[in-house]
Amino acid sequence: MKYESHKKSNSKLYGVRSRILSKCYNKNITNYKYFGAKGIGVCDEWRNSFTSFEKWALNNGYTKNSFIK
Repeated sequence: MKYESHKKSNSKLYGVRSRILSKCYNKNITNYKYFGAKGIGVCDEWRNSFTSFEKWALNNGYTKNSFIK
């Protein structure tokens, strides 16, 4: 896997994506049973590229106030 250099790992949206990925792929977290264990995953484009996820989110109405956490 190629690593991106986006310098946004402290951004709110990066945290949102990280939590989504954890729910789908980290068997050690509580919410995995509701997502990953049921076969829910993330497309390879978003899983492998924060920049692709960010671009989609911004083009589809994401704002810094879109998520509380």
